[in-house]
Amino acid sequence: MDTDSSADFGVDPGESTDHRFGALQQLLLRTEEIDDEALVAAALEQQNQLVQVRLGVASSLFTALKAKHPPTAAHSLRVATSISTWAAVRGNSHSERDELEVAALLHDVGKLAVPDYLLAKPGKLNDEELALMDEHHAAGVEIIEHCCSDAGIMAVIRHAGAWFDGSKRAFPLCGDDIPRGARMLAIVDAFDSMITDQVYRRARSKDRALAELFAYAGSQFDPELVSDFCTFQMRFSNKLQHDVAQQWLRDLSPDQSNSHWDHIIPQRIDRPNQLLNLFHENLFRNVHDGLIYVGADLKILRWNHATETLTGLSAESVLNRNWSPKLVGMGDSSGRFLPEREDPLAASIQSGLQSVLRLTIRDAQGEYSAITAHISPVITEDGIGRGATLQLCDASGIQRLEEQLRSLHVKATRDPLTSLANRSELDRALNEMVRKHSGSNRPCSLIICDLDFFKRINDNYGHQAGDDALVSFASHLKRHALPGDIAARYGGEEFVLVCGHCDMKTAAQRAEAIRQEVASTAQPSLGGKNLNASFGVTELQEGDTPESMLNRADRALLQAKELGRNMVIQLGSGRDAPEKRERRNWWSALFAHRSPDALVERTMTTRAPLKMVWEKLRGFLTDHVAEVVDTSEQQLTLAFDGDTFGITRRNSDRGAALVMSIRPREQQDERGMTSTVIEVSVAPRRSRDRRRSDALQRARQLMASLQSYLMVHDFSEGVVGAEKEAPTLWDRVAAKFKKPPTDDRR
Repeated sequence: MDTDSSADFGVDPGESTDHRFGALQQLLLRTEEIDDEALVAAALEQQNQLVQVRLGVASSLFTALKAKHPPTAAHSLRVATSISTWAAVRGNSHSERDELEVAALLHDVGKLAVPDYLLAKPGKLNDEELALMDEHHAAGVEIIEHCCSDAGIMAVIRHAGAWFDGSKRAFPLCGDDIPRGARMLAIVDAFDSMITDQVYRRARSKDRALAELFAYAGSQFDPELVSDFCTFQMRFSNKLQHDVAQQWLRDLSPDQSNSHWDHIIPQRIDRPNQLLNLFHENLFRNVHDGLIYVGADLKILRWNHATETLTGLSAESVLNRNWSPKLVGMGDSSGRFLPEREDPLAASIQSGLQSVLRLTIRDAQGEYSAITAHISPVITEDGIGRGATLQLCDASGIQRLEEQLRSLHVKATRDPLTSLANRSELDRALNEMVRKHSGSNRPCSLIICDLDFFKRINDNYGHQAGDDALVSFASHLKRHALPGDIAARYGGEEFVLVCGHCDMKTAAQRAEAIRQEVASTAQPSLGGKNLNASFGVTELQEGDTPESMLNRADRALLQAKELGRNMVIQLGSGRDAPEKRERRNWWSALFAHRSPDALVERTMTTRAPLKMVWEKLRGFLTDHVAEVVDTSEQQLTLAFDGDTFGITRRNSDRGAALVMSIRPREQQDERGMTSTVIEVSVAPRRSRDRRRSDALQRARQLMASLQSYLMVHDFSEGVVGAEKEAPTLWDRVAAKFKKPPTDDRR
């Protein structure tokens, strides 16, 4: 390494950094750290001068990069002055330094093609984002090679990302085959990135950055150049880098800066209107869509080649003729021919409005094809109408695709025999209905129905008669389904009608109307006999899931069958006004006993007798598919698997399993009225389950559902306490010494 070359700049290798030069260096290259607005303005002006004298006409590329991402532009300028200083100390020739300086200024220009959110992302990039970021090098090479005629500069930029051991597959060269300038640029680029604050990490110290370079010497970087660069960093101050920047301003001329770039001098165009007309003519002739232009008097003035292909009519046969929808057999989307009074072109000329229509026209084979017609009026700057254009886009392929999609949707969501929604579509629609109505407090009911003694129909009259009976019953459901309802075949001879915006009383009346209509309709396939059906009706109530609502309606249907069939049975409490929470004194909650593992605890009061409470609990555990873990006269313990809830975000989610302890007892008030008090707590089934927030949501839902089943008229912060997350030991200790709230009204 030739250290004497530093004499060209008047630098003493042992000289300490002068304060004036250090401040100016910061002024030139680190404006983001300066608070003085005047200094920042001066620094920005100095930066602009450096870039302009170094890049010449190509400075616009750097300006574009600066507008896109200022930190990247500032990094490129620092790398350019640093690598120029290092090259001067090494004794590189002036031509080599020119190549290095220009390549360093533009080596990151490919980040113009990187999305803004990637450049500004503070966290770690994922694999897809890393691959997208890696494409910026190829984009930069493509941008620069369109204007750069210097092979040396292009070689440095093209191979700057290569690894010395050749392990980076996007770059074919390795070792000394990589241009020396590219190897130098890779080292300086990495070093400046490490010692500068980035949006995704803080700056590293200079010593730490040099250690990183040594760690990757031989793999990513040239080991000899790494050693030389580290010696340069330790021996030379920032004053030398400032002198290099000043030499740019002093020695470089515009001719020298522009010598690297291709100059394309456009020929003078004496007749711009002719060129514009030529462009329009070429565009009109070669566009793939059919284009027709008619004047204000509806004379056909233009008819391009695509229109000839589409309609089978040549331009010579139609030009200067009056336009008419009959000329191309134009009709609406249903195929009805358009009369003259409904001509969309004439309407556009009169109204001055654009329109997009789905139409049909007669094609070259004499058949009628679907098209999308874009109709636009032609209006001059002074507001005078000059006609209209008609763009014809062949939509036959789109129409076929739409028909196929509709057919596939019907097959995927409809029962092929009855044309009602199938089980899959019912599950989706019921989930959506419950989700919407749970948060809005609007009523929603469900009717499940089953044909009585259907097996006898198949046994006595054959399966075809059974199919006819199913189709007939489905027709009754369709007739009574209102807009917004979902009528579905649940399976076999069972059907479901989900009634949106309908309470249980109204739903039961509708079910009774269907039952009577079915019972009074003679079935030809059954020899004139009638069908009978049983119905179970329920309404969405607090804490319901689609599964619990369907299970409750199914229990009502089973009761209808047990009671003799051919009837309508209702189950469920529906929705009442929000319960009133009893207020208790602060010391009642302070000394309340709480289970340390409980997620939710409540004391509920219902006017139902204890015997009825146990009956309601039996329905609750059946509808929620609960497992009885322990039972006694005083307590019932139920376990709920994570799959029995309907509030998962994805089908693959599995919720936390829960355990509910229920302790009912009868009590009498001062008036002698008997009521039932139920102490309830819900806890995770596994004490170390980490899905606590999910478990808490499920526990609240279970608690609300239990209140609905037990017809609770009040719940309070009693001995067990109202809904609350279980406190820690420290919370319980701190609560003992908490002062009672003061009353300002005293």
